[in-house]
Amino acid sequence: MSYSVLLNLENKNILVVGAGKIATRKIKTLLSEKALVYVVSNTCSKEINNFIKNGDVKYLGKIFEKKYLENKFLVFCATDDKKLNKKIVKICDEKSILVNDVSDKRNSSFTNMVSYEKKEVVYSLSTKGKRPGKSKKMLMEMLND
Repeated sequence: MSYSVLLNLENKNILVVGAGKIATRKIKTLLSEKALVYVVSNTCSKEINNFIKNGDVKYLGKIFEKKYLENKFLVFCATDDKKLNKKIVKICDEKSILVNDVSDKRNSSFTNMVSYEKKEVVYSLSTKGKRPGKSKKMLMEMLND
């Protein structure tokens, strides 16, 4: 079961655990929506390091701690450690924090949709996490028909 919504993320505290390719893509989108982004990761991509240096993203540390979830609206688990992702999702569920495990949609309270905005109209498409890489292509094909 799912329910589609557009979330206003402006000035909302968002935690991203992990800082690789997928996390970088998520962070770029979150920053474009004016979210307040926090990162926990033992290593960061060059681009995320630049966001941290520029003050666009706040770096919390190398190791996830439960306290990092305080006052967070939404969390992305973007690590390659499935056990850690599951642990974070469990804690988020207990705290009623929206959470997405990028490696396992079944272990998530939401999945992302690809969106395109033009003249105050937002077009969105979801494959419910089954084919996220293809979603953008499908949306563009639909809009070009």
